[in-house]
Amino acid sequence: MDVEQLLTLGCTYARRLVTAPILALELLEPEAGQVRVRVWNEKGDLSLAASQPITPASSWMNEHRRPVLVQDTHREFLPFSVAYLDSSARSTMAVPFLVGQKLIGVMLLGNAKPGAFGEDHLRALSAMANELAVAIENARLYEREWQRAVQLSAISEVSRQVAKILDLEQLLHRVVQLIKDSFGYDHVFIYTLDHGAQDAVLRAGTLGEEAGWCYRVRLGEGLIGWVAAHGEPLLVNDVSADPRYRPGPENLPTVHSELVVPLKVEHRILGVLDVESTEIGAFDKDDLFVLQTLADQIAIAVEDARLYQVTLERQRMEEELRVAREIQVSLLPESPPIISGWDIAADWQPAREVAGDFYDFVQLQDGRVGCFIADVSDKGMPAALFMAMARSVIRATILGSRPPANALERANDLIIRDTRADMFVTLFYFIFDADTGITSYVNAGHNPPMLYRQQTGKIESLQSGGIALGAIPNISLTEKNDRLDPGDLILLYTDGIIEAINSAEEAFGEERLGRIMADHAGQPASELIDRIRAAVVDFTDGRPPNDDIALIVIKRDA
Repeated sequence: MDVEQLLTLGCTYARRLVTAPILALELLEPEAGQVRVRVWNEKGDLSLAASQPITPASSWMNEHRRPVLVQDTHREFLPFSVAYLDSSARSTMAVPFLVGQKLIGVMLLGNAKPGAFGEDHLRALSAMANELAVAIENARLYEREWQRAVQLSAISEVSRQVAKILDLEQLLHRVVQLIKDSFGYDHVFIYTLDHGAQDAVLRAGTLGEEAGWCYRVRLGEGLIGWVAAHGEPLLVNDVSADPRYRPGPENLPTVHSELVVPLKVEHRILGVLDVESTEIGAFDKDDLFVLQTLADQIAIAVEDARLYQVTLERQRMEEELRVAREIQVSLLPESPPIISGWDIAADWQPAREVAGDFYDFVQLQDGRVGCFIADVSDKGMPAALFMAMARSVIRATILGSRPPANALERANDLIIRDTRADMFVTLFYFIFDADTGITSYVNAGHNPPMLYRQQTGKIESLQSGGIALGAIPNISLTEKNDRLDPGDLILLYTDGIIEAINSAEEAFGEERLGRIMADHAGQPASELIDRIRAAVVDFTDGRPPNDDIALIVIKRDA
């Protein structure tokens, strides 16, 4: 038998023992702070079935744990009031339902005749109450075990379904509906905490789109904010009695009971699961168990979905970077120009997938050969985008008929006009006549190249001041001239070479670069580049570079 059947049976047996037109049973539900009241009339029909706050009768019995017999209420006083006993009742009895010393309920009887109940009645009812109390307690245990099995099965099913969902928005909306459908809660909501934010944001609920998604609760404010801030659950069966409670927006339902549990992974709070009811006393420890167990599973699913989204985003970014790198590589020369009597080599190594360093070779209208090396004042994708734009502008201006300095001044104006990025590009532009070895160059804020003279065996620095392109408008640059004799070579480079750092926080530096250049000046240009690269790797103990690297070596053989 279930509890309701046992209560009805108890009423039937009691009426066989005594004549009691009014009979009531109060069954304690201490976890909810209330009693389940059942009242039967003289015909044996159930006239009242309700849950109420702890009554005076149950409160008195819980303290005294003994039966009460009043044979005439006009001569004696019942030690507690009973609202549902008729005022005409002259004889009353109250018998506790005890399991050991634990009070689980009270039976109350009334009769309009004085002296209708005696000590024999009291003893018989007390004996019956003791047996019925044990039966009710066993039935309750069975119901709890059965309910727990049902809950665990439902929890398992909810967990199984949400574990399959890797789209975060779909997951959150599916979770709240599953919980509502599986456990019969009135309203279910999920709030999440954005990383670094001070608010819990409503992300999903069972009231439909009109419930006001993106409603925010400050951490620490209200029941939801308190749980989001402290990471501990709250069960409040009368929100009007809890000073922490704050009503939600107008389009959310009126709340009387609320159960809020945190969504946590390890010690990190991801959000809260909020269950609300329009009734007072709607939740108990079983609901808390259900919600906490579900919250643990949901938090894992939310974290998995978040990590999946991060993985997808990373893959998307990696693919975009791969394509960007392919595009950037396609903007660089496939190989240096092959010119009789000259040996030319170049190298380009981005610190990341894409770079801000670049170089190029151009065949000028007058037959001379030009090359430039450049370094954008940033790294990664922004620098790569700026590099593509700057390269196109620079090539367009130097391929015209303007003198080298004027060409770069024009490029500067175009870069400033066409971009709003807070970036600039340093550049060294070098031109040589393959027949005569006569050179011209312009420096726009770049590292001065190194020139090796075979006749002297010394290294010179091609000093020529200038302002980077894109920094300020209306710049003035200077063109200088020189000559490369057979055996001479020039090294153009970006600062990723000389600013490479070793474990002792020392920079590779210009002096070390110059020594390598002098020591291997007699070797082919490509061999010199390999020597420089190997020296940098050895100097930095093979650690990944912190900056992009670009190199051009131009050597006159004859």
